[in-house]
Amino acid sequence: MSVSILIPHKDSVVKLCRLLNSIPEKVNVVVVDDDSDIANLNRLKSICATKYSNVKLVSNMSPERNAGTARNVAIDNCPPETNWVIFADADDEFKIDALQGLIDHLQESVSSDVVFFNCVAKIEGCEENSKRCNGYRALIESWPDSKHLIAFCWPVPWGRAIKFNEVIRANNLRFSSRIASNDLEFSAKVALTQPDITVFPEDVYICYESNNSLTATLTPEKALDRLKANISRNRLYHMHQIDVVHYNYCGKFLLKAIPLILKRREYFVFWDSIKNFLISLHMNFLYKKTIANF
Repeated sequence: MSVSILIPHKDSVVKLCRLLNSIPEKVNVVVVDDDSDIANLNRLKSICATKYSNVKLVSNMSPERNAGTARNVAIDNCPPETNWVIFADADDEFKIDALQGLIDHLQESVSSDVVFFNCVAKIEGCEENSKRCNGYRALIESWPDSKHLIAFCWPVPWGRAIKFNEVIRANNLRFSSRIASNDLEFSAKVALTQPDITVFPEDVYICYESNNSLTATLTPEKALDRLKANISRNRLYHMHQIDVVHYNYCGKFLLKAIPLILKRREYFVFWDSIKNFLISLHMNFLYKKTIANF
């Protein structure tokens, strides 16, 4: 049984080393560098060659440079013996003992397709707790009552181990090529495969929030990507009549992205946003009724 951890990276060598130090040496790691500057890339190559024998360092050579594309490159470079895949962000880390416990658990989870595990969120630099993971923790703590919705309500790439051949390869699952929210549609497609799910309730992953992270800043470019990703995810769930998730109306993203939409003349986005609003209005009404019955 082989586990591979896939990591996109760009110009954060120190934080990446923190993450790599939290991974047992016997675990396969694929790091995909996404256009770091030459000095950082050379430094990373030297560190991986001398310190981390379990790390395969690959460069994203495609014309599209973003974390979604980098994760796809990592999928393509998974060792052939990989049974389970875990995604991680370069500026986060694992609790090494809990990760080893999870790996032991995966060895016993023969029939499972996806195993969710607990995550904690902290503010980078001060170690104060953040509320970012509270919703995910609530899903795990309410298991097995949450079994019907946990996969549909887990939009982030981390916090779960996924069967590589049976789920990712068999369904040709890929991340969107976006600078923001590239994981939203991937997570939705994982849920729609109707995987057999279990949970590992220990705190395994530490997610760090910082002032300059993708989730902390909202530029027009990021807003447009988040808008398109949420619309695509809502449309996908609507096609399958999924009523256990709240659909994002995307008003905040649309308002922030308007200057860029007009500049690029992507006027179809306005029509997509209107349709998304109507879909969300209808499905969120069903969502309230569904949740009230649980």
